[in-house]
Amino acid sequence: MSLIRNNESGGMRPEAKKADNECKFVHGRVAYEKLKPDPVLRNILLSLPIRKLRQPGVELPRSPILCKPNIDAMLHALKLADINPQTTIFFDDSVRNIQAGKQIGMHTVLVGSSERIKGADHALESLHNMKEAFPELWVEAVKDEDVRNSSKVGIETSVIA
Repeated sequence: MSLIRNNESGGMRPEAKKADNECKFVHGRVAYEKLKPDPVLRNILLSLPIRKLRQPGVELPRSPILCKPNIDAMLHALKLADINPQTTIFFDDSVRNIQAGKQIGMHTVLVGSSERIKGADHALESLHNMKEAFPELWVEAVKDEDVRNSSKVGIETSVIA
């Protein structure tokens, strides 16, 4: 979803329009007007003492658009970020994406439901419950020098309102 955003000139970039059309095909129209900043979630994510794939306000490099749940797309993204899927926690609200993440060896968390489905290691009603559900991410990362300073641990979040 990071490619689907307005730029400073008020319009969407060409690759964002293409991604938006693909998203409409899969999910229906995305109600951008309903997407609001979530300062609580932002603080939760920023408080994690491990490497994140995307920092708020950082522009992503231009690259071909490959979409989840395509396994090759997910493996390509992990390769570009130099991330081992077996040390990655993948949060998503799509059952198909969760199952694809599990197929490539990621630890998976279905968001938006408390019911765990096939392929999901965990289920969270809201990302706001992340710290309570996974306190070890905050504790263990501080204790473990390899994790704290490693480029091999990543978190990807995708939230659709």
